[in-house]
Amino acid sequence: MGVAAVTHEQIIELDGRELDAAVHEGVYGVPVHWVGKALIGHEEPIAQGYMVPHYSRDMDWAWDVVLRMARLGYGMEMHVDMPAGEALPSAEVSFGRTRTDLARNRCSADDVATAICRAALVALWEDGLPGTQVAFGGEG
Repeated sequence: MGVAAVTHEQIIELDGRELDAAVHEGVYGVPVHWVGKALIGHEEPIAQGYMVPHYSRDMDWAWDVVLRMARLGYGMEMHVDMPAGEALPSAEVSFGRTRTDLARNRCSADDVATAICRAALVALWEDGLPGTQVAFGGEG
């Protein structure tokens, strides 16, 4: 599916490197392409690419997504649950500009970084921002 997701439901199904690619394009507006098994990001006119960060698996990079969303004018709500015996917490995260947005854009995942990434993409997609519509295969 990759970054061609066009519905809320498809976005919340993204995982792993497909999710990272969608975040890189949708949240940061930087195109990506695959070179073998490597996910490369690039900005024109730079010919040299770089490895796309693991936003959905590395909390440092996921937190960068939170900061980017804040710079774009989005608030965030997060609920983290650490069930007994679990190695990682599960999370429910939402981004929005209003309380209604925060309720509508809620995403859950078995780990915090994935929940942050999915919620950021859902919020941008719901707002129909031009960069995200292109990233998700729309007309934007």
